[in-house]
Amino acid sequence: MTDPESPYKSFHKTLTDELLAIKDRFRNLVRYMGQSTDDEETKKEKSHWLTDGEWKESALRTVLRRHLPGPIGRGFVIDVKDSTTQIDILIPKPGRPFVFRDGDLFVLTADSVEAIIEVKTNLTGQEIDEAILKLARIGEFCRNSLDTDDDSLLEPQSPWLGLFVYEEGNSRTEQNVMNAIRTAYGKTKVAVNCVSFGMHLFFRFWERGEWEKYDDDDEKRKALWKSYRLTDIAPSYFIGNVVDAACQVDNERTDYAWFAYRDGKREGGELLNKLFITDIVEEDEGKR
Repeated sequence: MTDPESPYKSFHKTLTDELLAIKDRFRNLVRYMGQSTDDEETKKEKSHWLTDGEWKESALRTVLRRHLPGPIGRGFVIDVKDSTTQIDILIPKPGRPFVFRDGDLFVLTADSVEAIIEVKTNLTGQEIDEAILKLARIGEFCRNSLDTDDDSLLEPQSPWLGLFVYEEGNSRTEQNVMNAIRTAYGKTKVAVNCVSFGMHLFFRFWERGEWEKYDDDDEKRKALWKSYRLTDIAPSYFIGNVVDAACQVDNERTDYAWFAYRDGKREGGELLNKLFITDIVEEDEGKR
């Protein structure tokens, strides 16, 4: 009998392939625009029509637009005194106003932000620490800009935060990312929700009470990050989590459309590591 889930697993692999194809298509156009002249200055000017990062950001925005109902852009979040640095991918909450909008360039207040994504070509060593801390700092900025002295209001939350890295890392990448997540949370008390690193490494934050099949009691009761090896579909899982964050997917009935393994990532992938928030808090208290 044919596995009824197999077409969807194949679909998730093609979603990753689609993203890479769009990225390469942009890159080929940019490269060849600069090859039609012998003049070195003109060649240099044309070959930098888009920077290395911009066309990769654009590729991910293109794929996300095919699945999300609302606008997707780039831009800044502001508060009464300051603003963030430019954000690679900015997803507004539905029905919320824009302070400024020109094409896909947005300026938003923190209460209008659903998700924030930073996109990188590759990262190694300290660059991983810096990228994850920068993302957590943006989340901290958003959370703090909404904080008030009114105790009757719910405590403000950071937007959904994701880091997407195109190229593969090395044998130390998984541990480097988990260490960077630990450090960033210790400094900001903001959880980076998802990291996709190359085609295979995926990191996800699970809120307290969120769990998947095969989780033990600690995993069900405590907030934690998990790292996984998901061969060829880490980008697809990242995209599915962005869709879930923005649209609140019905995970009981339609999760197959967004996640390749209905019984959890351990069904077809490999759980590599776990990092509990309580461990970070206890470690920080032990240093005082």
